Amino acid sequence: MDWSVPEWVPLTATRVARRSLVLSAVVCRASIESGVTDPEAQSLHGHIIDWLTRLSLWDEVEPGEETMLRAPLGLLASSDMIQASWYVEGLAVLAWALKYLEFPVSGEQVDAHTVTDALWFLNESAVDIITSAELRSPAELEACREFFYAIHSRLRDHVRNDVPRDFTRWVEEEWLKLLGIDAGALFAHSDLGIDGKSFSETDNERLQEVMAITLERHRAIIWLFEGYASYSETPVDT
Repeated sequence: MDWSVPEWVPLTATRVARRSLVLSAVVCRASIESGVTDPEAQSLHGHIIDWLTRLSLWDEVEPGEETMLRAPLGLLASSDMIQASWYVEGLAVLAWALKYLEFPVSGEQVDAHTVTDALWFLNESAVDIITSAELRSPAELEACREFFYAIHSRLRDHVRNDVPRDFTRWVEEEWLKLLGIDAGALFAHSDLGIDGKSFSETDNERLQEVMAITLERHRAIIWLFEGYASYSETPVDT
């Protein structure tokens, strides 16, 4: 596959499933980077490689991902390890789209083991996720895309302008209904809330965390709709 040329074609459920399994492997590889002297981590590293081979997934692996996946433990660049770890947030959205997870709670990091276990990571039966892949309804997927666009846009607007907004006007009740989101937990004084607090009550570290979570979830749903050949290079614009 030529990763340099975008493939502007609608994504099938099968493609989303295969990418989800690859991202599971990437996330796991990042998590064992510090296990260079741990025999269990070394064994798991080999198991990841073998599992991708048995499921014939290497043609879905991007060049940068393959370099990272095959690299001996302890040799990843810090930036690559951090980025790979954050991919679990987008993976949660893809797992939701495939009906294997509930919609991820806004602003809260997902548990990597819960997400990858839901996709049968390292299980031989994971092939069934590919062969029986089915996406949620177009209405649900569109609600997801619009929701994360609104959240991401509001966060960036706050960083640029630092003024309050009536965020209730930015979201549709139907999106929240389709996604199972509690509106009361989303807003603070009519604006977007973080942990039930306004932006002025939220420290910068927590704000940056929520922005990173939102960026990766937004990337995932954009990729699902637009079908960029490279997941990692999918632009996340607001």
